[in-house]
Amino acid sequence: FEQVLDRYYQKNRRLLAEAFETQGPIRGRLRAVIDALFDFMIEHRAYARIVQEQLILGGPHSSLVRKHLKETVAIIATMLEGVTPASGPLGPLHLHHSVSAMVTQYFTSAAVLGEEYWGRDPLSQEALDERRAHLHWAIDAWLDALERAES
Repeated sequence: FEQVLDRYYQKNRRLLAEAFETQGPIRGRLRAVIDALFDFMIEHRAYARIVQEQLILGGPHSSLVRKHLKETVAIIATMLEGVTPASGPLGPLHLHHSVSAMVTQYFTSAAVLGEEYWGRDPLSQEALDERRAHLHWAIDAWLDALERAES
């Protein structure tokens, strides 16, 4: 189990870092990071449930999850150096937690609530495209708030 969890996190962090290394303005690069996380979740749907189960239930591997989350936040903080304050409501910790929750919760609730809640298959390509567009809007709103805070 620990090896599976380690592989999930290593792949996730590698994909996020690769996405951020794309060329262009920060807005596009952060959208690429969100897309990498979203695509990772599409490909590894059990990942969200495994991680949440460990955290919510205080499972035997919750310390490993916390270790990996801390490493992931450190990577995000490095990505955002000079773009965002190091801490506070616009800092990397909140950004990571908010984006992770928006992505993870979608996949975990889709499995439980399904069409009854969403009115269609939440994992259909149309629904996934709509969710991705919402995530892009959210990162744009966050970046817009950063720009306003700087002025």
